[in-house]
This record gives sequence, structure tokens and C-alpha cells, in this order.
Amino acid sequence: MKRIAVLLTTTVAAVSLVGVVPAAAAPPQVEGAAADCTAGTSCTITWTKPKAAVTVYQGTNVDAIDTKAGTSDQGTVTIDGLDPSQRYYFALKVGDAKQGTVVADRSLHLATAPNARDIGGYETKDGHHVKWGQVFRSDAISKADAADLAKLDALGIKLICDFRGPSEVTADGADVPVAGAENLSLPIFDASNDLSAKLRAAITTGDAAQQEALLGGGKGAQILTDAGKFLATSSEANKSYHALLERLTDASSLPTLTHCTAGKDRTGWSTAVILSALGVPKQTVIDDYLLTNDYTKDKNASTLASVKSLMADPELLRPVLEVRPEYIGASFAEVKKHYGSFDNYLRTVLGISRSELAKLKKNLLTD
Repeated sequence: MKRIAVLLTTTVAAVSLVGVVPAAAAPPQVEGAAADCTAGTSCTITWTKPKAAVTVYQGTNVDAIDTKAGTSDQGTVTIDGLDPSQRYYFALKVGDAKQGTVVADRSLHLATAPNARDIGGYETKDGHHVKWGQVFRSDAISKADAADLAKLDALGIKLICDFRGPSEVTADGADVPVAGAENLSLPIFDASNDLSAKLRAAITTGDAAQQEALLGGGKGAQILTDAGKFLATSSEANKSYHALLERLTDASSLPTLTHCTAGKDRTGWSTAVILSALGVPKQTVIDDYLLTNDYTKDKNASTLASVKSLMADPELLRPVLEVRPEYIGASFAEVKKHYGSFDNYLRTVLGISRSELAKLKKNLLTD
């Protein structure tokens, strides 16, 4: 019996050494990749790992990133001589890897809409990634100048979803015509509501008592918290978000751009809905929502400076200009309270079937 055991052990060892060919090691993944194209005519691509040669390829079409731009083992490559009216995507490859890590500058760098950005690149719970260049979110594009319009035209946008109400469009103007894009009005409450009118009147008249009554004692933050609740439960919002998701299941609607006035609340929840439906972790969704504060920092500072002569305490306005975790937290809490889970909200409230969800994922996630 002992001889048999020894013979079996020897045979197994021989098979493992002779009969089995070890699988080739997969090329290391590129981690911590990011792109910064703030300069316009140049982009700097950085990464944290691996500490080995990484070749960077570039392209203005996310499906054709095929122009070799540089190789480095220093964790950074700067590419010069780029067209500032174009959006660039980059693929980072290690060795002879056929697939690369795709990255782009999240910001669209629109002077007239600083909150305009790409929602691509995020990893889902099951290891897929949201495709770059398919869904963009923005503040209003009604004031786009020639340079910004050229950038928008270059994106190949097929659908623009506008969450503004009629009075906002009247006051701020309709969307600028973007080449090849369909404009779809999906209004979610109107800025002509009583509260907005009161805020505008309180600020423009310089009535400090009225300003304090409306915004003081945490009331400004409460306005946005209540708005977060509204966005997750309003039949009007549900109807508009359903229409958006339904269009995103159709590949002919891509790329799509969504926007409201500031691109932070109505647009913020629409983005949260899309990313959550795709399986992006909740904290990542919240982090994306909070990026608004980074992109609108200068604009908000300018706004606060402009009302100094009209407000005794301009800081009362800050909670209304910014986004905060409790605002989107209120939306998620309402979903759980009223519908039990996000999946149930998606299916029974927004009316997205399993087959439609599969189409959404096919259109917006990498393989």
C-alpha cells in the first residue's frame, strides 16, 4: 500500500512538471491612471503602478485610441501639440498587452459651463467600467461661446436632455444648437416656483431680514435636502428620469448630455441613477456628485463676491450653491424608505425592466 502511495505521488509530481504548461503571466494592470488636459494644447497622463514602462496611446474617438504618444517608466507622460477643440482619450498599455487602461480628463473644460464633465471610467461592483465618452453631465449650455460650442460639436452628441423648467429656459435662453444633437425637454420643477422667487427678491432688494428668514439657521441647506427628497419621489422627476434611461437603452442616442441650470441637483441625481443602475458602488456615486464643488469653486466664489453689496452675510447663500453629502443622502434615504431598495425603485418606479437594464449595461459598460 505504501508503494502505491509513493507511486501515485511520484506520478502526480511528474505530470505537474512535464504535462502541464504554466499559463503565461498577464501583463500588470495600470493603476491610478488620470489625465489632465487643463492646458488645452497638452495633456499630462499620470499613473501610480506599475513601476515599469507604460506606453500611452491617444485618440479623439474612444473606440479608436491608436496613435502612439509616448512611453515612460516614471509614472507620467505629457503630450503636446493637441487640438484644444477636441476631446482626447488615452489607452495605457504595459508590454505587449492588447488591451489598455482607458482614461480621459473628466472635465470638458467649458468656460461657460464649468461643471460639464464625463461620467465614464468608474468601476462597477462586478469589475466592469463605465465607458468614457458616452454620457456627459453639465450645467446649462445656453450661454456657450464659440470655443465651447466647438468642443461640444466635437463630442458627437446625439441627445441633449434638459431638466430645466419653462421659466428657466425663458430667462437663461434655450440650449445652443449642437451639431447633430436632438434637444429633449425633460422639465423637473420650475424655477418660477414661490421659493425661487422669494430668494431672488430677497437678494436683489437687499432685505437682510428676509434673507436671514429664508436662509439663516440652516434653512439654506434644508432647501437642498428637501430637494433631494423631492427628486427621488416626485412623479414629475420619475417621469423625466424614466424617459432619460429609456433613451440610454438605445445606442443611437449616444453620446448623451444631461443638464439643468447649475448641473448639480437634478442633473446630479440623474447621474446617480445612471451610475447606480450600472452597478457603481454607492460611495463612488456620492464622490462623483461631490466633484461639483471642485468644478464650480471659482464660479461660486464669483457669485458670492457679486452679492456682497446686496447681502449682509453672503455665506448664507453658500449651501444653496454647493452640493453636500446630506443632499444626495436624502435622495438615497427616500428611495430606501418608500421603495425598499434602489433595484425596486429602478424597476417599479422608473419602469426599467430587466431587459432594458441589460441594454443599458451593454451600451454603457466595458466588456
